[in-house]
Amino acid sequence: MSLKLIKMSKKIILVLLSGQLRFFSKKNYDFLIKNFSNYKLEFFITCWDNEKNETKKFFKSYYKPIKLDEIENKSFSENIEKIKVPDTAINSENIFHMWYALSEGLKKINTFKFIKRPDYILRYRSDILPIPNQKLSLDKLGKKDILIPDRYHWNGVNDQFYIFNFTDLKYFLNLNVYLKDYLNKRLLFSPELIFQRFLKNTNFNIRYSNYDYKIMRNNQKNKLKQEVEEVKIPLREKLVVKINKIKFRMRNFRTFYIKKSNRNNKQNIEIE
Repeated sequence: MSLKLIKMSKKIILVLLSGQLRFFSKKNYDFLIKNFSNYKLEFFITCWDNEKNETKKFFKSYYKPIKLDEIENKSFSENIEKIKVPDTAINSENIFHMWYALSEGLKKINTFKFIKRPDYILRYRSDILPIPNQKLSLDKLGKKDILIPDRYHWNGVNDQFYIFNFTDLKYFLNLNVYLKDYLNKRLLFSPELIFQRFLKNTNFNIRYSNYDYKIMRNNQKNKLKQEVEEVKIPLREKLVVKINKIKFRMRNFRTFYIKKSNRNNKQNIEIE
């Protein structure tokens, strides 16, 4: 078989970057391409409508997306007021922005006319720095399976990087509807916990991988400390989070307790 036919036979991963276009290093792109060299990667970008033209041009030049579209940068102040149990470790409005951008991006994918339909969708972020020289096989990723790195789960399940079958796209189109329903309940409004419950609600089977990466941050010497109001978290929510963390530590006993490497506080990497 010729090299050309081998390349054509590669399965396609559609990489979705949604919301704010963060840029720190082109290694973000290079390492991802190399790690998934057994697949053909196509990029689909849906950014905010107030994104700088220079930034959009830069992303087009590096990622060469099959589509770069804009979505409205909305205010979610009214939604924030409805939150009953906020997660004080994160800006609540960022949660709405993330889910809205992701949902709108997936909707645009759903209506896009592909020359050849992708096999998988990868939710990705431009501030992720993958660890190089990793390999990840998706051949056994079945219907309603979702592959998630077994790290950075915080209170629930990692919502920064995950892969699922393109045929399961339909289940993700109602993300915003689920979020509105979540607001009406006295549940901890933590992004990873919301995502975990969404997956459970839609009967997805979570499969964990050892894929590793860092989140790139600008090197800021003067960091402002944010004062947060103390929130009373229901006992049931505390137990759910506690159980999640115990299960994670048991799955990763060696790396967590012995090597002490698989920790949330090792997620960020500062760069110039």
